[in-house]
Amino acid sequence: MAAVVSVVGVALLVSGGGFRTPNPGDLLMLAAAAVRACHVTLLGALTRNKPYSSVTVTLIQSVVCAVAGIALDPTGMVAAAFAFGPSGWLGVLFLGLAASVSAFVVQLWAVRRTSASRASLLMGTEPVWAVLVGVLFAGESLGWPGACGAALIVGGCYAGQRIEARFRAGRPGDPAVRGRASGEDLRLVPAPATVAGHVGEP
Repeated sequence: MAAVVSVVGVALLVSGGGFRTPNPGDLLMLAAAAVRACHVTLLGALTRNKPYSSVTVTLIQSVVCAVAGIALDPTGMVAAAFAFGPSGWLGVLFLGLAASVSAFVVQLWAVRRTSASRASLLMGTEPVWAVLVGVLFAGESLGWPGACGAALIVGGCYAGQRIEARFRAGRPGDPAVRGRASGEDLRLVPAPATVAGHVGEP
C-alpha cells in the first residue's frame, strides 16, 4: 500500500507539464526499481546473521558489476578511459565512491540491522530530496502537482513504517523488536548475532 502511494507521488512529482504516455526510459526506470527491490530484499535475507562484512559484500558486488560492464564493451571502455582528463576521473571517483560504494555499504549495514521493507521505505524518499536539490540549486520550479506528489511520498513512507512496526510488534521473537520491553529505540537495535559478527563495521 505504501509503495503504491509512493509510486503515485513520484508520478505527480515528475509530471512537470502534465502526464504523458510512458516512454522506454520510464519503463526502464520502473524495471530498475523492481530489480532494486529484489536486490535489497535478497541482501537482507541472505546476509542476516552471517559473518560477512558489509564492506566485503559491497566490494564483491562492485567488482562483479565493473567486470560485467567492461565485458559489454571493452574497446569502448578503454577508449573512454583514455579520453578522460583529470576532471573526468574526479567525476568517476566521486560517482563510484561517494555516490555508489559508500551508499551501498550504508544500505547493506542498515538492511542487516532492521528490515528490507523499512530500509526500502526510507530510501523511497530519494525523489523528494532530488527535486528539492533541483529547486534549491538548479532553479527548477515545483508546482502544486509536484508538491502533492512529494507529500504523498513522505506520507506513504511514514504510513508504511508504522504498518511495518505494528507487524513486527506482533512477532516478539523478531530481533528488531526485542528492545521493546526495556524501552530501547527499536529502529537502532541490531540483533546480538549480527553485532558479534561485525565488530568494527561502519
